[in-house]
Amino acid sequence: MEVSKDEVKNVASLARLGVGDDEIELFSAQLTDILTYFDTLKDLTASPQSLPIDDTIYPTLREDFRQESLARDRGLMNAPVSDGKYFEVPKIMD
Repeated sequence: MEVSKDEVKNVASLARLGVGDDEIELFSAQLTDILTYFDTLKDLTASPQSLPIDDTIYPTLREDFRQESLARDRGLMNAPVSDGKYFEVPKIMD
């Protein structure tokens, strides 16, 4: 599909873009190339089964396992202020 210079001018006008004559020629050629490429892609058929499955694309997830949670005293160890059970923070609402 070819995009004419008049179509580029019309779209530039609708978008209120100031486009020079050299740019109109360039954009016309670029848009034609893009639409031609899309026409090529339309002809291709791909299904999820035909795509390569690779660990570099889809890394293998680690296996889940159960473990003990973090001890309270260890979790509060680096807290700026705590009461021994909870973090203490300034009151922000009445």
